Amino acid sequence: MLIGVIVLRLAGVRTRREPLLAGFGVVILYWIVSPLGLRLQEAVPISAGLHWNWLGKVFALAVALFVWRRSGLSRDDIGLTMRQQAGSLLPAGLVVVLICAFAWSYEAIRSDGSSLSPERLLFQAIMPGLDEELVFRALLFAFLIRAFGNGGEMTRASLWWAGTAVTFLFAAGHGLFAVEGAIQVDWHALVESGTIGAGLLWLRGRTGSLVMPVLAHNLSNFGDSFF
Repeated sequence: MLIGVIVLRLAGVRTRREPLLAGFGVVILYWIVSPLGLRLQEAVPISAGLHWNWLGKVFALAVALFVWRRSGLSRDDIGLTMRQQAGSLLPAGLVVVLICAFAWSYEAIRSDGSSLSPERLLFQAIMPGLDEELVFRALLFAFLIRAFGNGGEMTRASLWWAGTAVTFLFAAGHGLFAVEGAIQVDWHALVESGTIGAGLLWLRGRTGSLVMPVLAHNLSNFGDSFF
């Protein structure tokens, strides 16, 4: 993230410090509390014995909601509304289909094998889209639009820079790992999550809501279980 800020400075892109730090801060908090929840899961009676990161997702969702309540951002700013922009449902529905088709085809080509445990299916149908969309396509996107915009105003340039940063950070969170102090890259995960992340961001911008991104995210993850 620091390298990205330096590159933007060198490219002459003007940024506002407060929303930029807020955006990066919420992502860092997400990367801390999500794995923390997984480590604590066995110690909590209600989640002990579960294999998927339910507690981490709940922690991340709670932190994201807390940040939003303290941020001054409105529901419309982050897409926390059921209202869809006029004329957006048909193209959004087509993009949901494309996202799922890409994700499922990619998984089928990789041939990792299906995993149809009831817990996995329930987890993938509910959890990933809730916290990840609220963190990346809602809070981070809104903060970065204000960071790159002129006085917080949404412009074509601010949308471009914010969207690129959100998509990159989303992909990095799925494809970059620190193992014994060394950074390792899962190129398959990086490409897949980056492509899907771009589609989810388009849905967020086109509909003005998190509804379709959450639907597409969870549906694609759920379907991945069968490949």
